[in-house]
Amino acid sequence: MEKRCLLLAFILFVFISAVFSTTVDLSSKTNDELTNLYQSVLTELLNRSVKKASTNNDTSSPILFRNMPWGTNYKTFTDLIRADGITGGSYYDSYASYSFEFDISDYGGVSGTYWLENSGYKYSNSSVKNLSVGGFPVSAIEAHFLFAHDDNAVYSEKDDCVLYKASYGFKVADGEATYSILEAKLASLYGKGTSKSASSGVWSTAGDYHVYTQCTVWYGADDTGVVLCREYQISDATNSLISDKVTLTYGKSNSLELFNDLKAAMAREELKKAINSNDLSGL
Repeated sequence: MEKRCLLLAFILFVFISAVFSTTVDLSSKTNDELTNLYQSVLTELLNRSVKKASTNNDTSSPILFRNMPWGTNYKTFTDLIRADGITGGSYYDSYASYSFEFDISDYGGVSGTYWLENSGYKYSNSSVKNLSVGGFPVSAIEAHFLFAHDDNAVYSEKDDCVLYKASYGFKVADGEATYSILEAKLASLYGKGTSKSASSGVWSTAGDYHVYTQCTVWYGADDTGVVLCREYQISDATNSLISDKVTLTYGKSNSLELFNDLKAAMAREELKKAINSNDLSGL
């Protein structure tokens, strides 16, 4: 499907070029200039294909993860958290990046509404010690990075990738109380926020249960946001609590646009490589 969309976009680009060729001399442009124009057209088409959620800012300041600017590269990120005493963690490459824009999953928690395959790296640390946020102990940190790009190239080296989303996982005894207290503290910083909840039944060989999710999201300046989420499970047979977890996820609230920008840059590089290649194998 994605290849079909790219092909249609390219066909449309050729059509637009033909229409305007009477006033714009495309023949005078270099291959690089044409492929950059192709990237701009494709980016616009991809952005138009996505329904944008209208969000009103709850605060006039950007919302950041550990005061790091969004777009911080992977190397700087790891240097900064190491300076905060956070050690360990692993990274995963060829990672399918998921957007900050989210919905409540049928299986509990919140999940990105859009993803882009092989587009970045994920840092994961599930053994965080001696760190508290909002007065509660943190057990895990995840951070998500997209490939960087400019007019010249796409940069897929790990240390060049840029931060667009990060989260804390809390280790707490009472998820309900934790959620309520963190919600009040975040509201004191960012305003009321927007809350929603959902529940669904889940069949399991270990026993059926219902999963419940509640979340509150706040939006800040410069297309930033943070979402507080509590996910807990109740056994259908015993009506007892099976699991209870609270997460806090920060990110770029326009990550769909960031994905589309990267996708168009990747398509541009693919096109440039094909145009400049003399490979006739398999033809």
